[in-house]
Amino acid sequence: MTMEALVHLPRDEQRQRIGEVLYSQIREVHPNMAGKLTGMILELELEDLLEVVHKKDKRDKMVKEAMDVLQMHY
Repeated sequence: MTMEALVHLPRDEQRQRIGEVLYSQIREVHPNMAGKLTGMILELELEDLLEVVHKKDKRDKMVKEAMDVLQMHY
């Protein structure tokens, strides 16, 4: 998935496609929280989302930050 592949799609569809990929990646590690974590991370800008999808270290960092936020509020 690249910016070039997404640029011609409507914004909602861009996020939908990225969300599907991101959800499957997160579900491997956090199956019970994948939906909530994905939704939180999808608030990022498109460029940042692509980096999260393609770079495991960035994804792990964002997932940890989202988990920390959830733990503070629940």
